[in-house]
Amino acid sequence: MAIGLAMRSAESRSRPGLLRYGASPSLPPHYLATIDRLKPNARVGTCSAAAATGSVVTALDFRADSKWAELRHLPLSLGFTGDWSMPIYARTERPDSNSAW
Repeated sequence: MAIGLAMRSAESRSRPGLLRYGASPSLPPHYLATIDRLKPNARVGTCSAAAATGSVVTALDFRADSKWAELRHLPLSLGFTGDWSMPIYARTERPDSNSAW
């Protein structure tokens, strides 16, 4: 992650199982519009991968991480170089939401 920059984001699953952003005060609208309603997928980004796998997922370098191939322009344009996402469970066996930094 770029020095001096921090991102906080939370996503939750909607009824059809798509990811919806919940609290992302540091992300601009164009970023949120692009990631809103992503389907959980172990091969896409960190939040989508965490939702799909149920495990913590890290991306140490967006430029080198294949999960960010199609979306890496988004965090890189904001000065971010890496992040991690952690699934959050409620009462089910699959993650209900994610937290990312």
